Amino acid sequence: MSPLSAALTKGALPVVMGDCYARRRSGVLLIRQPAGERRFRFRQGELVGLESSLVEEGAAEHLIRHSQASQADLAQAAALQERGLSLGRALEELGILEPGRAQQLHAERVRALARAVVAAGAGEWSFEDSDLTDAWATDELPPTGDLILELARSVDEPETVHLALGDRERLLGLATDARFAKLRLSPTEGFLLSRIDGTLSAHEVAQMLPLPAGERERALLALLAVGAIHFVERPVRKPSRAMPTVSAPPAPAPSPELMARRDEIEKAFAGLKGASHFDVLGLPKASSAEKVKEAYFRFAKRFHPDAVRKQEALADLFGKAEAVFIRIGEAYEVLRDPRRRGMYEADLAARTPRLTPGPPPAAAPVPAPADPEADARAVEQAITQGERFIAEEKFWDAIQALEAALPLAEGKASLRLRVLLSKALLKNPHWVKRAEELLLTVIKDEPSHFGGHYLLGNIYKQGGLRARATHMLQRAVELDPTHEEAREALAELGPAPGPDTKQETPPQGGLLKRLFGKN
Repeated sequence: MSPLSAALTKGALPVVMGDCYARRRSGVLLIRQPAGERRFRFRQGELVGLESSLVEEGAAEHLIRHSQASQADLAQAAALQERGLSLGRALEELGILEPGRAQQLHAERVRALARAVVAAGAGEWSFEDSDLTDAWATDELPPTGDLILELARSVDEPETVHLALGDRERLLGLATDARFAKLRLSPTEGFLLSRIDGTLSAHEVAQMLPLPAGERERALLALLAVGAIHFVERPVRKPSRAMPTVSAPPAPAPSPELMARRDEIEKAFAGLKGASHFDVLGLPKASSAEKVKEAYFRFAKRFHPDAVRKQEALADLFGKAEAVFIRIGEAYEVLRDPRRRGMYEADLAARTPRLTPGPPPAAAPVPAPADPEADARAVEQAITQGERFIAEEKFWDAIQALEAALPLAEGKASLRLRVLLSKALLKNPHWVKRAEELLLTVIKDEPSHFGGHYLLGNIYKQGGLRARATHMLQRAVELDPTHEEAREALAELGPAPGPDTKQETPPQGGLLKRLFGKN
């Protein structure tokens, strides 16, 4: 088969990588740009290696640049590399890097190289199919699907976005690949994905969110690039005879409290258009990070979709409440991060003088101040309910109770709640990824947490990820040497786990074929 090749437009890398991912290709994606060459190595659609012709982008230089190793350390590791270990794992074995740190650094380097390709602009790319051996399964890389999403979110070229979306009046359908259930979507992407059912066009789906058009289109591009959604043919519908309508009995008059609640949701939704992140959270621009956090938790609790879903009289406002909830989450994600907040404030200041004067957006409703003692009681009550539901095997009820209390939990109670919620989520294979994410936050906040390491070890063991499973279970046994189940699980893995790899059958089709007409 002749190599697939084409010109690389600025920002098109996630689309090209997404085609490899969706079609589960094995081979080498070569990117040529004025600055140099990078080679992305894929096996069954998963990224297993990334090389650069630039010396300053090498693994050793990355470690030195980030003060993680010295030249003397690298010389020590060279002997272990001759035995087949990667540089990162050799440094871990020597005790220079903590266990798991090499994986983090390697993932950071891969992200940096991929972002450099996106930022560098035009060039050429080619893909040559080949069977890669296990020799290319080096240190674990970021999940390929999540990396593609991350790169697509960084695309700011309207031409690239428009090229990918094409005719936005075409219908959108969902992909059936099980891998897409594990993607770490942004709130905007998750909302758009939840609205796609094969009956709405890209334009109709995008209009459901009161966000700038560019932001909505980038979210659709990310979902299309990774292959989670695709365009489908519009069905031909036959005309049908109109059926006689039957008048429904008049509904009872709503109570004043219900009318006030409806008005609250309507005003909050109307106020989203043109509102800044500060407006959405009802905060002045000088608000501290703590004030941002407090405002987010108050609003998230008030507009959480579950709080609306439970009231039948508010069912018609569910979509608007969910849009407010997602917008609140977007605002919080930006304003909680000092770097992203600084960039946002600079952009906001640059855009403000050009805004057309007009009436201010509707003010968001301000819930009552938070009550820490009441929140703590609510968390303890949720934990008690969750434990009871799990014992009764009512796992969905447990998840609902625990998820609602998650934003309120702090300290040790937060750790208990997250572990308990993870146990409930693990009862459904579709929710394993969410459980893993929660448990990773547990061991990040509390590195000596036995339960977090033990549950993660079992997740990785059942998923066939022996290296990760061994690392987590070894740590669990160190924390509690008397725990028989942890010792038995570790013993079952055996010595010297190999690379975490899986073989899957490639499907047909991909976004790249639609964009460039290539095979």
